[in-house]
Amino acid sequence: MKLRLRSGIMTVIFQKCLCITLAERSRFSEGEIQTFMSVDADRTVNLCNSFHDMWSLPLQIGVALYLLYTQVKFAFLAGLAITILLIPVNKWISELIASATKKMMKQKDERIRRSGEILTHIRTIKMYGWEQIFSSWVMETRTLEVNHLATRKYLDAWCVFFWATTPTLFSLFTFGLFALMGYQLDAATVFTCLALFNNLISPLNSFPWVINGLIDAFISIRRLSTFLCCSEGKLELEPNISPSLFSNCHSDFVSEDMAIKMCDACCAWSSSDKKQWNLVLNSVTLCLPKGSLVAVIGEVGSGKSSLLCAILGEMQQISGLIWSSGSVAYVPQVCTLFFDESKQRFNISMK
Repeated sequence: MKLRLRSGIMTVIFQKCLCITLAERSRFSEGEIQTFMSVDADRTVNLCNSFHDMWSLPLQIGVALYLLYTQVKFAFLAGLAITILLIPVNKWISELIASATKKMMKQKDERIRRSGEILTHIRTIKMYGWEQIFSSWVMETRTLEVNHLATRKYLDAWCVFFWATTPTLFSLFTFGLFALMGYQLDAATVFTCLALFNNLISPLNSFPWVINGLIDAFISIRRLSTFLCCSEGKLELEPNISPSLFSNCHSDFVSEDMAIKMCDACCAWSSSDKKQWNLVLNSVTLCLPKGSLVAVIGEVGSGKSSLLCAILGEMQQISGLIWSSGSVAYVPQVCTLFFDESKQRFNISMK
């Protein structure tokens, strides 16, 4: 079950990477996405165990407390009070653990991103002898990550310490109050209570790990939800579109010979807040017939790339219509410059 759930989460993340718009994709680095696929997926899957422990452990503790009541009456309330007093302390420690975990994951994402960039340009780094420089560059984030990890582990130790000492304090205060109430401690009562105290040790010691697992899972779920809630590119590819949708446009729009049609399209780069929308393309009307070769020419920053991204569905469509008759293929071109004579370059291009 856990394997299927983990595979499902990884599949959803992979599909989202293929559908997310270019503007939303730029918000996440490669390191973050790799962390989504590995660390966050595992922590989310581990929520299954922690979820069932959240109801089973309190049930075990409740049954043990009831049996203690049958043995020492209301004297068990002294030990219960100590346990309740330790709950705010553990809650405060849990909040510190959550904060340290967020900072650690942020540094982990940055470290993976830097490592990916180094591996991409490893030949250049080796050629110029920059290994030490870039090694220090990666170790900066690694040092911060280890510091936050150490802080979290120290907090984990304190959390476990408080919960591990709880059974001892529980028995001490329970027997003390039982004696002060005038009852006599006999062997049967003591050994029965000690057996119940031992039954409390396992759920009480497991409880902090369950809390930490839930904290990690909820942090990972919030990280994944932020990524999965990003807007996707939505490009109309229906071949039979109603001509009435383009009634306000030129009559050529209703022709079936058109490959791409845009009618009063207003597009902006994606933003979570509609008030921050900055229109890059405003009321663009475009009609491209099938089989035509079209070149987009303009000054730098005039919106050439934005127009192409809008056709590909990579921009946030505010209003208007953008329609394509069939599938769309995007083939980027990377220019290559040969350091040779102009005549030789011309001969290569002719070949």
